[in-house]
Amino acid sequence: MKRLMAALACLLLLASCGAPMSAPSASAPATPTPPASAPAAPTPPVADFASLPGDLGESFLPLPILTPSGESGRRMVYSTNMQLQTSEFMEGWRLLLNTAAEQGGFHTTAILNGHDIRNERQGMRSAFFVFRIPTENLSEFILTVERNNFNIWHLNQSAVDETQRFERTDNWLEDLLEEEQALLDLLEIFMEDEEAFADEIITLTAHLSDVRRMINELSVSQAVLMDDVIYSTVAIELFEVIESRPITTGERFQNAFTVGINVMIMMLSGILVAVLSVSPIVLSVVLIAMLIRYILRYIKRTRKQIKENRDNGHGSDM
Repeated sequence: MKRLMAALACLLLLASCGAPMSAPSASAPATPTPPASAPAAPTPPVADFASLPGDLGESFLPLPILTPSGESGRRMVYSTNMQLQTSEFMEGWRLLLNTAAEQGGFHTTAILNGHDIRNERQGMRSAFFVFRIPTENLSEFILTVERNNFNIWHLNQSAVDETQRFERTDNWLEDLLEEEQALLDLLEIFMEDEEAFADEIITLTAHLSDVRRMINELSVSQAVLMDDVIYSTVAIELFEVIESRPITTGERFQNAFTVGINVMIMMLSGILVAVLSVSPIVLSVVLIAMLIRYILRYIKRTRKQIKENRDNGHGSDM
């Protein structure tokens, strides 16, 4: 009787904690939806920005003040998209990879679109990178890129405050851990008399499995979120360009003369190609005409010979 009363007391304790939530569907976001009783998340505050000196076009580069999560208490996720131009393409390729490594980051994507030696008309080369840079070094990474003679053609930086989401998920995870411990304590009591509480043990075991599955999903979600907070994503497009400079009068005359020579060579080449392209046809027609002429002359000569033979025969008869 005492065991039964203890079991009922534990059941009442479990009921007061609340039943576990159902697992999120496949289409739901990575973090499961918190209980309905959780307070609604306020609108995320706008990230604090500061103007740091730089030479991006004709203005300063506005960069957020990035502080480690432990210092600011915020869970900020930063994303940066950049388009760079350089006249030293391969040097720029290696410089970006080295700069990311020096700042404690790494690349997840590095694609190079180079020259095709089979094509005479070569375009400019380009490359695409995706870096993961420690958030505390993100500003220094961008400024280092600028200082190394890259022309920053385009920059777009965004920040998402995930503090509320992180705290809700963390609180929910703590509740699930407490519920798991309560289920383990209750299961230990029932296991003292397995025959009498066989059905309860089966129910508690299934319930405990669901709770542990949700704990695992939330733990993975928290780990992914913390990774996005610690490492910011930087996508960079690198383009090869040729720096322009003023053209002198001598270069203009030289360019005009070169263009004239090239046009003349192209015309002569076109005429030569046209002659060579029709030469097989002309040669075939000439050969056929010569053959026909030879045949006609042969027929004419044969007829003349036959006629002379006839005339000589008549003269001898007389």
